[in-house]
Amino acid sequence: MRDSTFVFGQWTINGDSEKEIRYLGKVNSKFGIIKVVTYLNYWGISKHLTCNIVFYDDRNRYIANYNIFSSDLPEMNDLGELIFINKECGQSKKTIIDLRNGIPNQIFISCDDVYGDLINLQK
Repeated sequence: MRDSTFVFGQWTINGDSEKEIRYLGKVNSKFGIIKVVTYLNYWGISKHLTCNIVFYDDRNRYIANYNIFSSDLPEMNDLGELIFINKECGQSKKTIIDLRNGIPNQIFISCDDVYGDLINLQK
């Protein structure tokens, strides 16, 4: 179900990890159906965070992922666009990535008109 979130484990100071998995939905791209899932993984005694956007095909086979440097993971609208709101820059800057033409090899998540994060697709 779209926008479903599942949490496994609970992070503790003793090093226990916590994983949050969220299904954003599916997109009908020109290359076929793409399913979009986000992963947050809290781990280690200092509560490190690993964030990913993972893509699957219509048969739930892994396609690729983006390793995101921020916990500001995207939402997805009904048009198949990922919408990032970057709140770590002192302002809210919106970046929209349209998945209907496929998964881009690189995305740029804006911080302002000049700076941001360039993220490569991992296959």
